[in-house]
Amino acid sequence: MNASTAGKGTPYWYEWTVGLLKVVEMLYPEVGITSVSFQETGIKGWDDVVVRYANCQTEFIQVKHSRVGNNITFGSFVSDDEDGVCLLQSLYASWRKMLLSAATAR
Repeated sequence: MNASTAGKGTPYWYEWTVGLLKVVEMLYPEVGITSVSFQETGIKGWDDVVVRYANCQTEFIQVKHSRVGNNITFGSFVSDDEDGVCLLQSLYASWRKMLLSAATAR
């Protein structure tokens, strides 16, 4: 069986790039990164790359990109999805939820 998409990183290529840049930063001790996680379980919306620092702060990164032939526009962030919730509203709700449970989020 031949899968034409096997091994392709799309749509994760952008997430991997952002995360790998953080991993490279770990080579510099003065940056203080203790770990970098990809697709961490937890709060939906801020889970693509999670960076933890020695000072107990955590950086949550959500990467958005478009598919081939589509553009990301302002409308992409404020238009309702099939559940009637816009992306910006969903990310804000998740961010608020994290602040209630994780005082170290930044």
